[in-house]
Amino acid sequence: MSLPASQKRILNSFNPLFCVLFVIALVLLRTFLESLGWSWVDRWDVLLAFAIYIGQRRSLVEGLIVTLFVSHVLALNAVAPMGVLVTHYVILFLGAHALGGVLYASSRLSVLTMLFVFAILSRFLYPILASMLGQSWPMWSWYNLSLFYILLNALVGWLIYMLLISLDRWTYKDLEGGVALSGDRL
Repeated sequence: MSLPASQKRILNSFNPLFCVLFVIALVLLRTFLESLGWSWVDRWDVLLAFAIYIGQRRSLVEGLIVTLFVSHVLALNAVAPMGVLVTHYVILFLGAHALGGVLYASSRLSVLTMLFVFAILSRFLYPILASMLGQSWPMWSWYNLSLFYILLNALVGWLIYMLLISLDRWTYKDLEGGVALSGDRL
């Protein structure tokens, strides 16, 4: 059963709201898992996949507004100095958006590779941004550069990326950016 065009437009217009609610649910899930004492959760970068997804598949204005809002929501729930998380995710969004003009993640492997590269990049970006705001976070520590945490962010980020693709399909969101050739759709 196909929906009429007017209903598709209504669902499409609610897509940013659904994206924000999805991120809030992820933040609540992370907070709940931390309260259970799961120590690995504090290194899970909840918005990594979201910032990359929005950067690859949204216009600059829409993506920037949504990224600013959801990163501020995460910053309100974190103990990081004000501005570190928002700046971090805006930089990741802008990097993914700029990269989207050259390299569009159109296959599952390219998405995983991009998430892996951005997970490594974010491990260096956090301490640099924190030092600019007068904090000292260790850059060259096992805790910061652990391969387990980088892989965790890439793999969980891949799952989140796929869920965001499903959300876009469910809300009939027109994809910004790359052109999908036959068989290249995720």
